[in-house]
Amino acid sequence: YDFVTNQTEGTYMFNLDGLIPKICPLAHELGEEERTTHLCSAGLQALSSLVWFMGEFSHISVEFDNVVSVVLENYGGLSKSSSAGVNQDNKIAAIDKELSPAEAETRIASWTKIVDDRGKAIVSVEDAKSPKFWSRVCLHNLAKLAKEA
Repeated sequence: YDFVTNQTEGTYMFNLDGLIPKICPLAHELGEEERTTHLCSAGLQALSSLVWFMGEFSHISVEFDNVVSVVLENYGGLSKSSSAGVNQDNKIAAIDKELSPAEAETRIASWTKIVDDRGKAIVSVEDAKSPKFWSRVCLHNLAKLAKEA
C-alpha cells in the first residue's frame, strides 16, 4: 500500500501488475474470524491503492476484471455462511439497515482525504479494519478511473 501510494511515475507499473493476482485472493478471504477480516481488509486496501495508481498513470491492468470482482464481492459485506438457517433475504435486509446510501456517501471521501501527502491512510481504526470500507474506497477509485477514461 505505502509503496504504491508513493509512486510519482509509472516505472514500476508492470511489477505492480504482477502483485494483483497475489493480492486478490487475500481480499477474497471469507469468514468472520478476526484474522480473516484483517487479511481481507489489507488486500482491499492494497487494491484501492493499485486502482488509484491505474487512474493516476492511465494504465488498466490485465487483471482488472479480478479486481472488480473482488471489490464487488466485498462491497455488500456478504460472506458465505455454513449455517443453513440464515437465508439470503435476511442478509440483504441486515446490510440495508446497516448503512444508508446517504451515510455511505459521506463516509467515503475522495482519495485525497483518505491519504495524506506522505501516502499514509487517514482513517479511523474501525474503518481501517473494515473490508466493506476498503471495498467502497476501491469502488470510488474505480468510478473515478471510469470517469477519467
